[in-house]
Amino acid sequence: MWNISDKSAKFCERIIKAGLHADMFGYLKSDVLSPANITGRMEEVKKIFVQGQLGTLHNVVQKAKGAREEFRDCDAVEILQPFREQTSRGLQVHDYINLIVYTARCYEFKAFLWQIFVKLLKHVSAVMSTAIKSVK
Repeated sequence: MWNISDKSAKFCERIIKAGLHADMFGYLKSDVLSPANITGRMEEVKKIFVQGQLGTLHNVVQKAKGAREEFRDCDAVEILQPFREQTSRGLQVHDYINLIVYTARCYEFKAFLWQIFVKLLKHVSAVMSTAIKSVK
């Protein structure tokens, strides 16, 4: 999936449309794949699986319309935080996680700025309306 998502925006959009991203976050949230539990015999297999999941999600957030909102609805930042903290244990996923977290935070900041802009427009409109009425 990682390789296909790297090449196809349509595939990334289908991941979102099918809700597969929510399943992927669910797997990453599971105790089995928790960074603290990626040890022992299956350590390398788990690392590869996690890296593939994160690489795919990284591509999806970059290429699929509406992915940011969907990721936020899945609590992506909270789910990814333990992986972000454990990159020193050999999970080479820091760049993917940072981009996903950054994208989510940018979306929230953009929404915050939009709210301020709307409030400002309402205020300017009210001031202009008062000014026009006082001129008459």
